[in-house]
Amino acid sequence: MPGKWERISITINVGILDNFKIKTSSHGPFKANVPKMSLDDMYKFMVFTLLDKNFTLLSAQVISAIGCKIITHNKQFFIHHSMEGLDLESYLLNG
Repeated sequence: MPGKWERISITINVGILDNFKIKTSSHGPFKANVPKMSLDDMYKFMVFTLLDKNFTLLSAQVISAIGCKIITHNKQFFIHHSMEGLDLESYLLNG
């Protein structure tokens, strides 16, 4: 897919309807690289991620609600980190 891709960590919350009772469960966190998605595509991505990670339902169970918590990861280089106010300088890192 064209566009900017982001590295995310996703925790998926699922509400499962079973015998007229809703049971909630949380799955994850899972790491993934994703492009910018619409809301419909995000729901499809959550269901695909669950099925890809061996999530199963019994024959009488139905997914009644699904949601997620998304944490985006910013790219940082190790050379730009500081240690207790001091810059890390190493001959191996600086060449």
